[in-house]
Amino acid sequence: MNDVTDSAFVVSVHYDGPQGAARINLKWKGVHEISDFDFDHLGDVIACGTETENAGWVLVQFSQHLHVSNLPPESQLAPVILRSHDPVRVGDSIRLRPSSKGQNGFRY
Repeated sequence: MNDVTDSAFVVSVHYDGPQGAARINLKWKGVHEISDFDFDHLGDVIACGTETENAGWVLVQFSQHLHVSNLPPESQLAPVILRSHDPVRVGDSIRLRPSSKGQNGFRY
């Protein structure tokens, strides 16, 4: 994460959200809000929050991946199957939305 200011880094992922959603905890450098980062490639953002100046979380309903809710409730394989298709993992980076940077990389 050294001097990177145009990305947030995934600190933890919790796949126990409602209807197969995941809570993703992130850290970043620079003056940003959680909504400055682009989660569109992951799915629908259900909720988010900026906890400190350089940390926040997002609850994402994955759009193109297998969800626990797609499996029968009695299935004990749901967590194993879901984790084999993780769309985001600890250490991954999430880039800023294109609209949150100006021409020279500065925010408007």
